Formats: sequence, structure tokens, C-alpha cells
Amino acid sequence: MVNLKKKNIGSAAIWKILEIGGTQLVSFLFQIILARLLFPEIFGLYAKVAIFINLFNVIIANSFNPGLIQKQKVDELDYSTAFWATVLLGLVGYGFIFSLAPVIAFWFDQPLLIFLLRVYGINLLISGFTTTHYAIIARSLTFNLSFKSNLLSIVIAGVIGIFLAAFSFGIWSLIAFALINHLVYGVMVVFFTKWKPQFSFSLTRCKSLIGFSNHIVKAIFINTVYANLVRLAIGYKSDVNLAYFNKAESFLLLLVAKIDHTIHGVLFPTLSEFQNDPIRLKKLIKKAIKISTYLVFPIVMGMFLIARPLVIVVLTYRWLAVIPIIQILAFDFALWPIHSVNIQAMKAIGRSDLYAKNVLIDKVIALCSVVIGLRFGLIGVAFAFVFASVLSLFIYSKPSKQFINYKLSEQLKDVLPNGVITLVMGLFVFFAGYFITADVIRLIVQIVVGVVSYVVLSQKFKNEAYVYLVYFIEASLASREQVKNEKLSKNRSKLLK
Repeated sequence: MVNLKKKNIGSAAIWKILEIGGTQLVSFLFQIILARLLFPEIFGLYAKVAIFINLFNVIIANSFNPGLIQKQKVDELDYSTAFWATVLLGLVGYGFIFSLAPVIAFWFDQPLLIFLLRVYGINLLISGFTTTHYAIIARSLTFNLSFKSNLLSIVIAGVIGIFLAAFSFGIWSLIAFALINHLVYGVMVVFFTKWKPQFSFSLTRCKSLIGFSNHIVKAIFINTVYANLVRLAIGYKSDVNLAYFNKAESFLLLLVAKIDHTIHGVLFPTLSEFQNDPIRLKKLIKKAIKISTYLVFPIVMGMFLIARPLVIVVLTYRWLAVIPIIQILAFDFALWPIHSVNIQAMKAIGRSDLYAKNVLIDKVIALCSVVIGLRFGLIGVAFAFVFASVLSLFIYSKPSKQFINYKLSEQLKDVLPNGVITLVMGLFVFFAGYFITADVIRLIVQIVVGVVSYVVLSQKFKNEAYVYLVYFIEASLASREQVKNEKLSKNRSKLLK
């Protein structure tokens, strides 16, 4: 029986930030060490393997979880049905990978891909047995359990991966890192949730859960297919180019996407509670856009300005080709929070069908842009991403205008104050490093100047998102302190009895 105690939204947000931000930072540090030990070609080959596993993994991870989280009342039969269905999906997915591995290896003329795909494909089996447990955590907002599991798995996997890389295991060190990370994380999540499936299954419940999830899966699958088609095109003739593009994205994904996923993870269950109240829903969406852009804008501006010293210091001169790609993609990532919050609004009001339709339109346009961009190399692909992202503003904001009366012009007006202080911060950062030639010193000075100037400007102009975040953090800390004091008081009372 599921008996996790549901946490409040403030506590859940803090743990979600720690899970996504903190653990991914630790993972990124391990990836940096591996990047300094291994050549770009190895990372390109690994990315090629991950393409095919991700296509199946996205179906396993999203076929039933959105339905479990969205459904107002969930019982043991729902959880058990979802569990056995995802186990079956994992088995089927691995069977496909195992069978198709020789064909894929022949297509790329790389025989090693057969063994890499069949070993890395074990991830699909692990996902099948653990995905439902994460839905339990997400539904109860007990992200502290997920954080502990994630952190432990990353540290164990990272240490083993670095050890293997240091002893010249090459691509297998990256495969081991990913597999062990997923396995340990799955085992820990199962342990912490303490939930065991029943030997029961309902086809009716299965259909009802997929009824909501199927559109979500379609949209995510379209996104995944698009992203991996782009990578296949980049890496078809050159593993090195694929490694460069993936590494550039990883720097931005480390922070931008994690903030986006944090807000998504906490916002989606909350918005769903107000799906029949458009006025309240609009207020929450407005707040989410202001907060997410307040956090994302300075990051992408900073990445644009410190890309060169960052890559040289962190990855060495071996990865210099990554610099212009980071700088161009920064403009794409700046628009992510606006896209994301509009998407969450569509899903919260139960219009996942509209979400899937818009994603299809968006990715068709984006894919056409990328095809043209490929003629100009990696730089052309990066510019194609930016062009497609601008068009996406109009696609994803249209439903918000229709259902909650939140126009794109109003959204841009809401984020304008964040954009202004970000531009001013950017000027400070640029001039702070203009006359510094030593890359390490320049990197440190620009980061410090950027953080300090952004906070000072936020205080000076009483930025709405900044004021809310400060209040939120102070309230959360005060709440935790109050709970701690109440526990101490109860313990004292027991001792005095």
C-alpha cells in the first residue's frame, strides 16, 4: 500500500531543486573529469548509442506516469496495472534493441555498436521495473527521497566511470557510468517508497491511464525523435561533430533545463488542481514565467559571455569548437521557460491532445530549419535551433491566449523587467573580463561580477520575481525551523513525564 506522507509545495520545490540542480551538478562534474580523460570521438560514439535507447526509454517513462500523477484518486489497482504494463514495455523495448543492434551497426559501419547497444539497452529493463515508483514519489511530492537516491547513484557511478576511464576502458567507462547510475537509482527509489506491486491488472484502468498519457507520450516521442534525428544527421559521418554539439548543449542543459524541469515537476501537479479555474490558473502561470525567466536569463547571458574561458578551463583546448555553438544556442535556451510554462498550462487544463498537435507542428518546422542549417555545418544547425525557437513562441502561446486569456504580448511584457536587468548585468560582466587575459582569473571574476550585479540590480529595482523568491526561501526556512522546534518541544515534554 502506498503510504508516503505528502509534502507541501514549498518543501517539494526545495527538494526538487536539490534533486535536479544539485545532483545534475555533481553528475556534470564527473562528466567534466571524463571529458578530460577521453577523446571527443568516444563521447560522439556514446551519444550515438544513447539515441536509440532514448527513443524506447521515453515511451516506458511516460506511458503511464502522467496519468498516475494527473488522476485525482489513485488506488493499488492503478499502481499495479501501471507497473506490470511498464515492465512489459521494458521487455519489448529491450527485445527490439537486441534484435536491431546488428542492423544499426551495419548502417553506421561500426561493429562495436552491436555490443554497446545490447549492454546499454539493459537501461530499458531497469526503467520498466522502477518508473511506477517514481510516479509515487512525484505524486506525493516527496522529492527528498528521489534526491537521496539520485545523489548516491551518481557518486557511485561517477567513481566507477572515472576509474574505468583512467585505465583506458574508453567507451565502456561511459556505458558503465550510465548503467550503474540508473541501476542504483532504481534500487534506492524502490527501497525508499516501500511499495510492492500486487499481482493484479485491469485493462480498463490501463486504458484510462493511457487516455491522458497517450498524448503526452506522443508529444515527448515527437520531441525525442526530432532531437535524435538531428543527432543522427550530425553524427552520421562524424562522431566528433556529434560530441561537440552534445557537449555544447550539456553546458546549457546543466542549469537551464534543470530549472525548467524543477518548475515543471512542482508546477504540473499544482496547476492540475486549478484546471477548472482559469483566473487562478493564469495567476500561477504568470508567476511561473516571471520566476523561471528571472532565473534563466542571467544564466544564458553568462554562458554567452564566459563560453571561451569556461571551455578552455574546464574542457581544455581539445574542445574549442564547442565555444561558438554554446554562444548561439544560448539564445535558444533563453526562450525555454516561456515555451515550458505555456506547455504546462495546456497539460494542466487537460488539453494534452492540443499539446501533441502543437509539438508536431513545432518540430516539423524545426526539422526543416535544421535540414537547411546542416548545409552550413554545426554553426548552421545552432542558428536553425534559434530560428525555430522564436517561431515556437507563437505556436505554444496561442492556447494560453485561448483558454486563460494570457497573450504572448502580455507574457513578453511580464518578462521584460528580467530582460532589462539581465542586459545591464551582461554589460558589467563583459567589461569585467575585457582586459583580463588569464582564462582562470577571467572566468572567476566574470562569474562573481555577474552574480553580485544581478542580485544588486534586483534589489535596487525591487524585481517582483526576486522579492517572491526571497520571501519564499525565508518562509520555507522559517517553516522548517518551526517544525524542528515543535519536535524538540515534544521530546522535552516526553522526558519530563
